[in-house]
Amino acid sequence: MWTRKHLKHQAKKSLKSNYQKMVSVCFLIAFLTTSFASSTFIFRQFRPGLQTIFVQTHLNFPDVSNSSIAADTLHHVFQISLSGSPLASLFEHILNMYTSGRSFLFAALKTVNEAFHDPFSTSFFLLLLGVLLSFLYTVFIQNVLLVGEARFFLEARTYQQTTISKLFFLYKVNFFSHPAWIMTCRCVFQTFWNLTVIGGIIKKYEYSMIPYILAENPTMGRKDAFFLSRQLMRGNKWRMFLLHLSFIGWSILSLLTFGILDFLFVNPYQTATDAELYMTLRKNYIRSRAPRYELFNDPLLEQELSDDELLIRKALYDDSEGPYTKIAYFEPHQYPAFLFSVQPPVRAVHQPMAPTASYHPLTLASLFFLFSILGWILETLSYLTMEGVFLNRSILLGPWIPLYGICGVLSVTMLHRFAKNPILAFCMNGLLYSVIGYLSDFTVQMIWHADLHKISQYFCPSLLPPFFADAMFLGLIGCACQYFIAPKWKQITRKIPLWFLLCVCVLLGMLMLLDVFFAFYR
Repeated sequence: MWTRKHLKHQAKKSLKSNYQKMVSVCFLIAFLTTSFASSTFIFRQFRPGLQTIFVQTHLNFPDVSNSSIAADTLHHVFQISLSGSPLASLFEHILNMYTSGRSFLFAALKTVNEAFHDPFSTSFFLLLLGVLLSFLYTVFIQNVLLVGEARFFLEARTYQQTTISKLFFLYKVNFFSHPAWIMTCRCVFQTFWNLTVIGGIIKKYEYSMIPYILAENPTMGRKDAFFLSRQLMRGNKWRMFLLHLSFIGWSILSLLTFGILDFLFVNPYQTATDAELYMTLRKNYIRSRAPRYELFNDPLLEQELSDDELLIRKALYDDSEGPYTKIAYFEPHQYPAFLFSVQPPVRAVHQPMAPTASYHPLTLASLFFLFSILGWILETLSYLTMEGVFLNRSILLGPWIPLYGICGVLSVTMLHRFAKNPILAFCMNGLLYSVIGYLSDFTVQMIWHADLHKISQYFCPSLLPPFFADAMFLGLIGCACQYFIAPKWKQITRKIPLWFLLCVCVLLGMLMLLDVFFAFYR
C-alpha cells in the first residue's frame, strides 16, 4: 500500500534534481494545453484575449467568459436561467478559473449559441472554422503533449539529464496519431460522463493513468489502455482524490501570489507526485501478475543502466534498420532512446540541434525575413480567431512584420549564452521582445500616429499583470525562435547554395525597403 507522505517525499527528491526542467515543462503545458487552467486564470483576467498561445477559439467575442457561454447554452437549449443568485455567481467564478478559455468544448458551445442567434451569419461560419481548428489542435497537439509531459516526468525520476524535448518525443519517433486517437477517446468519454456530475468525477480518476500508460507504451491499443487504467485505479480513486486534496493548502497560497507559485512549485510538485503514484501502482500490478501486465514493457523507467549493462544491451540490439546506438542519440544519465518501444526514424539519430551555435551572415539575413513573415502570419491568424475578421496587422503592405525579424535575430545572436538555462533564456527573450516592442510602438506612434500593439502600457505600474502576461507570450515566441526555428533553418540553409540565398535575401530586402518607403509617404 502506498502513502501520500511517501509519494510526496519521492516527488520532492525528483523535483530537487530536475527543478528547472520540470518548471519549464509545466509552464509549456499550462500555456499550450488546457491543463493547469487555474495557473493562467490571473493572466486571462487581465488579458481576456490571452486564452492560449497559438489557438484562440473565442472568435467574435474575445471578452466572453466560459461561464457566459455555458449560461447562454443552457438558456437556448434547455430554457434554464442561472443568473441572479449568489450561488450562480460562485459557480461562474469557479468555472472560469478551472476551465481553459481555449477548450474545444466551450468553442463548440459558442458555435451553438451563434447558430441560435443567426445560423447563416459570417460570424457563425467563422466560429465553425474555429471549432474545427480547435478540434485539430486538441487532437494532434494538446493530447500528444500531455503524453509527452507524462513521459518527461517518468524519465526524470531516474535520469537526471532528461531533456525538455521529451515533451515532443511522440513527434520525434513519428508515432503520434495512435496515442492522439486514444487520448481523444478519453476526452470524449470524459465529456459525456461529466454530464452526470458524479460519474464525471469518478471517471476523471479512473482515466487518470492513461497518459502515463501511453507514455510508457504508445503502441498499446485503446481497449488495453482503458482497461489498465481502470485496473490500476481500482480501489485507488478515493485515495488519489485525497492525495490531490492534500495540495489545497498550496493552491490557496498560490492564489495569494496570483498564480505565480503554481508555475514555480505547485504544478511540477503535483505532477511529479502523480508520476510517482503511477510507478507505484504499476510496480504492484506487475508483481501481482494481473491480466495484461506484460504491456508494461519498459523496465528502464525504474533503473538506470550501468556502463556494462548498456554495452550488453547495445550488443544484443538489432540496429539493422538504422544506427540507433550511435553516441549522438545517447548521452550518459539519459534514457537509452534506442531501447524505446517505438524506434525513431534514422533522421532522428542526427546530432541534436544546438541553439548556442554561431550563424553565417546570410543565414541571419534569411532568418530576419523568415521571422518577419512568421510574425505576420501569427498576428494575422491571432486577430482572425479573436475578432473574427481578416486584417493586415502590419503597417506595411507586404506579409511581414519587421519587428519579429529584428527580435528573432537579436535573440539567436545576443541571447545564445543563456540557452543552457531555459528559464533564464525565457525571461531574457520576454524582456527583449517587450522592450523592442515598446520602442517600435513608440516609433509607430510618432511617425504614423498609429497604435498597433499598445505595448507602451507595459511600463505603467498599475498594469504590471498585463505586462507579465504579454511578456510570457513573447518569451515563448523568442524561445521557439532560439531553440527550434533558427537551428532548424540553419540545417536547411546548409543545403542551399550561398549565391541563391544571397539573391533571395537581396530581392526580399529591396521589396521590404520599397514597402517601408511607400508606408512612410502614403
